[in-house]
Amino acid sequence: HMLSVSFTRVPGTNNQWQATVNVDAENAAEIAEMNYFFGLNVAEAPGWIPSLAWIIPILAGLSQFVSVKILQGQQQQKVDPDNPTAQSMQTMNNIMPLMSAFFCITMPIGLGIYWIASSIVQIIQQLAINAYMEKIDIDEMVKKNIEKVNKKRAKQGLPPTKVSSASSTLEEVRAFFI
Repeated sequence: HMLSVSFTRVPGTNNQWQATVNVDAENAAEIAEMNYFFGLNVAEAPGWIPSLAWIIPILAGLSQFVSVKILQGQQQQKVDPDNPTAQSMQTMNNIMPLMSAFFCITMPIGLGIYWIASSIVQIIQQLAINAYMEKIDIDEMVKKNIEKVNKKRAKQGLPPTKVSSASSTLEEVRAFFI
């Protein structure tokens, strides 16, 4: 480690100088120990030589792959060959976890740990949302929201909005975009 020394004039010593050591240099060993997470230095990249540190890029890629698959949920439909946007999204969903693993091999381990933690939180959130959405009736929720909107519209002197059901509304939206 490099020792940083600075000279400061100490008051009342008639032009005598006293060397003071930089606080960072005094605590360099303790600071270096803070860089470790489960025995891995978070400031170092795992590199291309196989080692225990490769667990981070592997976990980052796997956790992001699982996250993408859970986010897609039951929308696992065949990709329309005539829709370039759908094909592009499918390619991105498959390539991004591999890119994350590559980045985690070449970047510091701390980045990989961050991506793993982020993916795990996203997976937990999505599972909770999916569980909640399976328990509720979408048509009933839409009906309640339309009632709220119509109350606000009535206060503003506007005519009420009419929607027959969530499924028909969804079909109308799909028809509009297709």
